[in-house]
Amino acid sequence: MNKFINLTAHTINELYTGLKIEPSGVVARVEQLKDKNRECNGVPLFDCTYGELRGLPAPKDNIMYIVSSMALNAVPSWRKDVIAPGFVKRKQNGEVLGCMGFNLPN
Repeated sequence: MNKFINLTAHTINELYTGLKIEPSGVVARVEQLKDKNRECNGVPLFDCTYGELRGLPAPKDNIMYIVSSMALNAVPSWRKDVIAPGFVKRKQNGEVLGCMGFNLPN
C-alpha cells in the first residue's frame, strides 16, 4: 500500500474515501521569476515565468507525494510518484471542503 506525503501547506481532505492528509512540514514550490513589463494606472505589470521546482524529495518505493497544481506542472514527466489535489469541492460560501481524487502530471 502506498503512503501519501503532503508537500503543500494545507490539510488535504480527499472526499471519495474520507482520507485526511496533514501537511508534512515540507512544501514543494515552483520558483517564480518576475520581470516588470509596464504599468497600468500606476500598477506594475509583470512577465512571470516559472523556474525550478524546489522541495520535491527523490522517489521512494510506495510513497506518493502530493503537491500543488502549479508545482505538478513543473514535475518532470518521468516522475510517476507525484500527484495534486483533483477537482476541489467548495461550500456555497467558497470554503474548501476537499478534493475529489488526485490529478496526475501531464
